[in-house]
Amino acid sequence: MAAACFIFLVFFFILRPVLGAVRDWDLFSIPAMVYMPLLALFVFRRTAADAKFARVLGACAFLVSAFHTGSWLWLNHSEELMVRRISCHLEQRQERERWASSYGFLTMAKYYRQTGISDKADAAYQKAISIHPGYSINRQEYGLFLFSQGRYLEAVKQLAMAQSLNPTNPGIKKLLANVYLAYARSLITLGKNDEAEKSLLKLLALAPDWPPVMSALVDFYRNTVPDPEKAEHYQQMLDRLAK
Repeated sequence: MAAACFIFLVFFFILRPVLGAVRDWDLFSIPAMVYMPLLALFVFRRTAADAKFARVLGACAFLVSAFHTGSWLWLNHSEELMVRRISCHLEQRQERERWASSYGFLTMAKYYRQTGISDKADAAYQKAISIHPGYSINRQEYGLFLFSQGRYLEAVKQLAMAQSLNPTNPGIKKLLANVYLAYARSLITLGKNDEAEKSLLKLLALAPDWPPVMSALVDFYRNTVPDPEKAEHYQQMLDRLAK
């Protein structure tokens, strides 16, 4: 029990990896603590002979618990208040704990995205990036969010920056290639064939051994902007990749 109490205290007050030692009132509420049974066992064994003292001690513990737990419930009884409190704490720590603060806003952005509150998700992603612009995951996640919103060009920019920050990550490169392809197809749908061609050629430079880009180029030069010579050239490249 003593070891469990020590681990609990270290984790919540020192090592919490995302938010740091957050001032959560419930953690200071005695009944909410893991070590309450140990405290009760230690204290009441020594006060069993003095019932009055035990009652006074119990009343004090209850009042302290009620104060802290009540404060925590008030601060967290609505999502708006809870988010405001966490945001304030993250902003206070953004200079000393840049990664943790940035990751906290990234987590908040994912929450808003899952709940369908796109404007707040967008703001949280941008806040995470502003705190730690060199963290590639921020750019990657924001790019995926923009892609899901149909904002392809913005998604391409964010994912391209993510790749420049972390060029050895194959996952980012694959995501960027897929977004480039989706962006090119959207441009074709809009009749912006020149821009679509540029996007496809950028995609080719990014992923020259990726069969979908070859297929897209073959289709583009056969059906969108007919050019038999180029279509045949990319078809041959596609055939070589298939072997």
